Amino acid sequence: FEEHYQLKNKVNINALPDVDSIYTELEQLILNPEKINEIGENARLFIEKEHNHKKVAEKYINTWERF
Repeated sequence: FEEHYQLKNKVNINALPDVDSIYTELEQLILNPEKINEIGENARLFIEKEHNHKKVAEKYINTWERF
């Protein structure tokens, strides 16, 4: 996900189906509560950029026109 979108800022918590991994991720948030707002802001900016309805529609149209 991070490689695909070439993300430099964290936009989510990678909650792998592993108790230790989830524990570590949650521990980091508890020890660094400012990260919660930072990740939230990054996530909002990511959604606005990548899921903008006009941009998504334009991608569909461009793809459709190629075929």
